[in-house]
Amino acid sequence: MDRWLNWVDRAEEPVAAEEQPALAARDLFIRRTIFERDPGNQLAVQLTN
Repeated sequence: MDRWLNWVDRAEEPVAAEEQPALAARDLFIRRTIFERDPGNQLAVQLTN
């Protein structure tokens, strides 16, 4: 929990509204890539077969 609170304390200014869609797309790409490439993720195995 302390790690998360430390990140919040060190956070910079919020992302500008016009930059948020690009950031959201980047985050989704990263999460999807991790999900699909994780060999231990049985749900990913089922969905890709």
